Amino acid sequence: MPAPSPGYDPLRSTFAIWIETWLNEFGIPLKANLAGFNVIVPIIFTEQDFDMYILGWSLDLFPSSLRDFFHTEQAVPDGNNAGGYSNPEFDAAAEALLACETFEECGTIADELQMILSSELPYVVLFDTPMREAYWTEVVDYPWTSGLSGLQYAHQQCSLQSYVKIR
Repeated sequence: MPAPSPGYDPLRSTFAIWIETWLNEFGIPLKANLAGFNVIVPIIFTEQDFDMYILGWSLDLFPSSLRDFFHTEQAVPDGNNAGGYSNPEFDAAAEALLACETFEECGTIADELQMILSSELPYVVLFDTPMREAYWTEVVDYPWTSGLSGLQYAHQQCSLQSYVKIR
């Protein structure tokens, strides 16, 4: 099982060792192969030579990661769907995500995609490292106030400034 080394990601490294220990105790042979990020990525996404893996990620504000991580067209070498998940119903809803125009419409589609994923479990989220962010609510109004990875990556693929209202 490829997983981050303690020097790169101590939390995921620790989880990998725990999973290795517990599965071996149940009689399922597993070896955690701890390595740096640049070693793990080709094994997972290009070679796709694993039974399971542990890797972390950060998300942007737009839920495009749902499509990027799980659409059938991404289940190829160098695609983002290294686990090979494929579901035509999911793919159709994920295509609609590319055409939505409002937060409400995109949110409805994202909720539908997450319902499918929560019942089929192609990917198990181990944990999220919580973010604490502060802002002055009397001056700044965000369209949402919580999300995985917080607002720290909001600028990468979404112009957060266009959605924030200054009072």
